[in-house]
Amino acid sequence: MAQIPYDELKISPLTERDKLTSFNSISIELNDFLKNDALKDQESMLSRTYLCFWKENLVGFVTLLADTISVESIHESEGVATYQYQKYPAVKIGRIATEKSLEKMGIGRFIPSLTVK
Repeated sequence: MAQIPYDELKISPLTERDKLTSFNSISIELNDFLKNDALKDQESMLSRTYLCFWKENLVGFVTLLADTISVESIHESEGVATYQYQKYPAVKIGRIATEKSLEKMGIGRFIPSLTVK
C-alpha cells in the first residue's frame, strides 16, 4: 500500500464537536477510549488528545500526557550536570491508533511529529 503524503494530514485537538463514531482501529480498547473517555480525561486535565484527518476523514489519534523521568534513569552523558531537580519533565504518548483500513500507510509514525510542532 502507498503511503499517504504527510502534507495532506492535518491535526487538531479533540473537541466535543468532533464526530468519532466512524473511527475504527484494530483495537477495541482504543476505539472505546477515543469515543468514551478521551474527552472526559482531557476535561479533567489528565491528558490531551489530538485527531489526525486526511481528506476530512478521521484517520488516527494520539493522546499525550505529562510524565517525568527520574534523574537516576538518565545516563550521566545524557543529562544536564547542573540540573537541580530529581525528575526531568517529559511528555508520554499514552495512546495512539490509526484507522484499520489505513494501517501501514505511515499515519501512526507521523502523528506524534504533528503534535509537537
